Amino acid sequence: TGVQTEAKTAKAALDQNSTAMEKVISALKSSGLKSADIQTVSFSVNPKYQRYDRNSAAEIVGYTAINTVRVKVKEIPRLGENLDQLVTLGSNKINGIQFGFEDPTSLLDKAREQAFKNAKRRAVLYANASGVKLGDIPSLQEGSFQVPRSAPVRRSANFSAEQAVPVEAGQHTLRVSINVTWTLDD
Repeated sequence: TGVQTEAKTAKAALDQNSTAMEKVISALKSSGLKSADIQTVSFSVNPKYQRYDRNSAAEIVGYTAINTVRVKVKEIPRLGENLDQLVTLGSNKINGIQFGFEDPTSLLDKAREQAFKNAKRRAVLYANASGVKLGDIPSLQEGSFQVPRSAPVRRSANFSAEQAVPVEAGQHTLRVSINVTWTLDD
């Protein structure tokens, strides 16, 4: 989320932007977010040009200041309320929402266990069908794992703040791929 401001001078655009962004960051912190969960990801002050006719050079007619922060929110049920508050306090750039896992380690380990169980079940099926038994495992490799990053949910800053923005986290699936080689015994 962030703030975009325009003014005749770079200093005025920057001052307006800084004032609005201080309110936004203060509101984020007062809602319980830690400083570590708020990170500035972009900042710019750029001239705004206008060309009055085809034959004239473009002239600077003002400046645009943009300050954007990435925010990590852990309380999904309050996210809609947080978005409303941000817009009310001056945030006019909301670039999207991404859902993910804070620490997928234990979930990936469960997926790895399930992947091995599935591989062994199939190996036993093939071994039984061919009249042999499974032996040792000379090779086991993890092919890949996938922690999904959902596509950002894009929201326009021109929405009404009369009611909380509806936000649904949905469900994610972790995938693990393994390659297991067994020796075969008669």
